Amino acid sequence: TQRTTPVQVSSLSGVIAIAGGYGHTIALKSDGTVWAWGRNDQGQLGDSTTTYSLTPVQVSGLSGVFAIAGGSFQTLALKSDGTVWAWGDNLRVGEYPATPRHTPVQVSGLSGVIVIAAGGDRQALALKSDGTVWAWGNNWYGQLGDGTTTDKDTPVQVSGLSGVVATAGGYSHSLALKSGGTVWAWGYNGNGQLGDGTTVNKNAPVQVIDPDAEPDQFAFTDEANVALSTLVTSNTITVSGINAAATISITVGEYSINNDTYTSASGTVNNGDTVTVRQTSSASYSTTTDAVLTIGGISDTFSVTTHAESTVVDLVSFEGEVSGDGLVTLTWQTATETDNAGFNLYRSRLKDGNYKKLNSFLIPSEGNEVEGSSYSYEDTPPASSTYYYKLEDVDYDETGTMHGPVKVRVKK
Repeated sequence: TQRTTPVQVSSLSGVIAIAGGYGHTIALKSDGTVWAWGRNDQGQLGDSTTTYSLTPVQVSGLSGVFAIAGGSFQTLALKSDGTVWAWGDNLRVGEYPATPRHTPVQVSGLSGVIVIAAGGDRQALALKSDGTVWAWGNNWYGQLGDGTTTDKDTPVQVSGLSGVVATAGGYSHSLALKSGGTVWAWGYNGNGQLGDGTTVNKNAPVQVIDPDAEPDQFAFTDEANVALSTLVTSNTITVSGINAAATISITVGEYSINNDTYTSASGTVNNGDTVTVRQTSSASYSTTTDAVLTIGGISDTFSVTTHAESTVVDLVSFEGEVSGDGLVTLTWQTATETDNAGFNLYRSRLKDGNYKKLNSFLIPSEGNEVEGSSYSYEDTPPASSTYYYKLEDVDYDETGTMHGPVKVRVKK
């Protein structure tokens, strides 16, 4: 009967350790005896039968045990004299010939063992007092760590490991902890369970990578002399130097990962991702706004500075001349043109009236902050009258400054 709440295992007391297999359970008592219950088709209960048991039965012929381990269809026991004993599924017990064992047999060639472990895919592990690890059983994915994928009936030493203080078995992979605190793994790696940054199986130990989510320093190129209230995008930086996902956040503006949608919400990036930042420049002159991007604790600032307050074009002259056919030629001369995009011209019959823009497109600037230029524009007024003309210089942020008016009299 399935149980959804705990029930006490009957007839057990003085238990100091427990372990579980695929369908069986094991208990070690303080007197050094081992008890088991559950599935027994491979003799994994060790009571000399293959009969399932719903209550604990004593494992035959075992005493002086101080550690136990449960594999999928096999069971292990470590005695106080450093010998390992096993029973259950055929060659996985480390005894040849490979036949199921219904009672414990000593694993050959092992002594001085201090830790045992069993994997879920019928592999077994033993740690000796000299810090070496030994393994036997299934080796389809290299989980025995001997540099091969050949099953072993008897223990083989795991390659290249020393100074080990603990070991454990996964379903088809194995693990070891060294005295220096490093972790090593081998065997099946289809889900990345070896922790080496790949999904490639390993038949010898590889070190589990210490997670590093602090990237190399990155740098943005600041932008200066930017027009007011303009959206500015940074140079692209590439995340490097990490082997785990790193957090990313921004204080001002937004960021984009791998040219995806811009966002201001915190997220994560991986090694090799590209990141760009964008922000809108200030609406005030000579003002710097800082967008601070932080990845895994490393930060850099994308600064955007608006240009200085617009300098009026240094206008030398602005004149209008009327020809006999009523054509008005407007001319103007500049000495310098700082931050000037171009010019517009306007006409009105009243000096203080409504002025109509004449040019359809901005007349482009030909001067700069060092030197000016000469310009002319022809207009044909609709009738004989007095006309007033104004000249507007337009900055790159579309701020305009008016000059004039110039008065002309047209007769047709």
